[in-house]
Amino acid sequence: MEYFEVITNAQTGEKTIRPYTAQEIAALEAGRKVSRIAELKQFLADTDYVAMSDYDKSKPEVLAQRQAWREEIRTLEAN
Repeated sequence: MEYFEVITNAQTGEKTIRPYTAQEIAALEAGRKVSRIAELKQFLADTDYVAMSDYDKSKPEVLAQRQAWREEIRTLEAN
């Protein structure tokens, strides 16, 4: 994925493209990873009631999604 910012001169309207540095890209990707992990953990928290023993038979699709979220969290945390 290519990262850059477009800078527009307010007086002339001329646009300039500035590529991000390697450090800026690393910071963006780290921030996205942290945000995604937080989002996935919130999804799990929001569906904790489904994981209770008396709900496990009635919501198999939610349980499968929870497993996918946990696997994605493990993958993101490992990198």
